Amino acid sequence: MTMPNRSFIRWFLIPGLSLGVLVLSAALSYWLTRPEGVAPTPDVPE
Repeated sequence: MTMPNRSFIRWFLIPGLSLGVLVLSAALSYWLTRPEGVAPTPDVPE
């Protein structure tokens, strides 16, 4: 068997990894700043 093509791995691993990090950070920022009404908290100060 031949070794997998490194350029093929590089062209798919790097964009896939960066895209995954981007999506994860976007999902995390959305989770931390959810619009009100989605998950109302019972203990509100005002």
